[in-house]
Amino acid sequence: MRLRPRVVRTALAVSVLFVTVTLFSVTRYVLAHPGYSLQQNVATWARNKGLGAVVDRLELWLHSDAPSTAPAASLALEPEVVDTVPGTTVDTVVDTVPATTTTLPATTVPPTTVAAGGPTTTVVTTTTTSTIPPPADVAPVIVPALKGEGEWKVLFTIGKKKVPVVWGMSVRPFTKYGSVVATAAVFDQTRLRAAMFNGSDVPGGGPWVNSRKVPASGLRSIVAAFNGGFRFEHDPGGYVTEGITVRKMKRGFATIGIDAKGVLRVGVWGDDMRSSDGWVSLRQNLPPLVHDGRISWKDFKWTDWGTDFGDKVYTYRSGLCRRTDGSTMFVSAGDVNIDLFARLLKQFGCETAMQLDINGNWPHFSTYSNFGARTRYGKPLDVRMGDPQRFLKGYDKDFFALFDPKSVPDGAVWDGTVTTTTVPVTTAPATAP
Repeated sequence: MRLRPRVVRTALAVSVLFVTVTLFSVTRYVLAHPGYSLQQNVATWARNKGLGAVVDRLELWLHSDAPSTAPAASLALEPEVVDTVPGTTVDTVVDTVPATTTTLPATTVPPTTVAAGGPTTTVVTTTTTSTIPPPADVAPVIVPALKGEGEWKVLFTIGKKKVPVVWGMSVRPFTKYGSVVATAAVFDQTRLRAAMFNGSDVPGGGPWVNSRKVPASGLRSIVAAFNGGFRFEHDPGGYVTEGITVRKMKRGFATIGIDAKGVLRVGVWGDDMRSSDGWVSLRQNLPPLVHDGRISWKDFKWTDWGTDFGDKVYTYRSGLCRRTDGSTMFVSAGDVNIDLFARLLKQFGCETAMQLDINGNWPHFSTYSNFGARTRYGKPLDVRMGDPQRFLKGYDKDFFALFDPKSVPDGAVWDGTVTTTTVPVTTAPATAP
């Protein structure tokens, strides 16, 4: 009986020590990542400690409520000025691109489900003459509409003729769920050079030429940047970078590919994208949500779209697509489940679309002011996106950056021609959303 108090004291001491060490570890991680919410940081810390299953269950519980039907009182489009290359002048007020109007289908219409497949188009080279038309305005479905709702606005121009290369738009796309706000950015890939950058956690490993932040040599030329995909523990598919196959490519998975000229393309591996096409960077993130212009996510029954097997998780999501006009579009929307997100992508004119990162402010797209200077300032597309300097200061996950091809120095970003000694990612800790 005398031993019982000693056992209790020992157990209490061990418990206190465990809690103290855990709190110290969590606090240190949170302080090292000041640009993110406490919930987001704690979730990432837990995943890095092998507690992903616990985080998944908590996220399922936290994000199981459908969005409110009450219409949002404001849009989410953040930028209010046009940026341009040196030597050109533009008005400080964003110009609305004149265009025809596209009307969104009512949300009461059920999505069409088809098998993935079918031919798609592609942009094959960076040129000086764009063949990409300005995006068509989207007709609001909620009355009364908010000021500027559905109107594409020029966010970045390039060249002496001030040719637009990035447009932004925000809209409330669903009559049934009026609180949902979607924001999109269309960019003209024919006038930009893309590069994939490797985060310290995703993919980890290294050393990489394109590492966790845009290098100083590329800062003067950066136009925009956006987030990549899921952590590897969620089995998002393949990842190929700088001559290293970090994760094997999966047939039928949605894929972002970049060739040696910096041309970015969204497609489906084994269908309209193959290893023989000369890609220098490849990033997959689950099967396509839209394929050949038709919603396809239901064809992949056992795909985890973010703890979302039952299509019950409503959260902030991001995606990338190739539109029917040949342009590339980044989209963020919240809070939506995978079905609403897929329908939204199709409504916005996506021919092939894929989901990227989700939750918190992991979804992010920024353009950068002060073009040509050593110090650049990010301007987030959406007010929900958080720290706009993340890709310039250093980022844990992979991301994509778009540069002015005429001013970016040779060797500033990896293009498949630079030889480096690279440590395989399998030697690094298997941390990966």
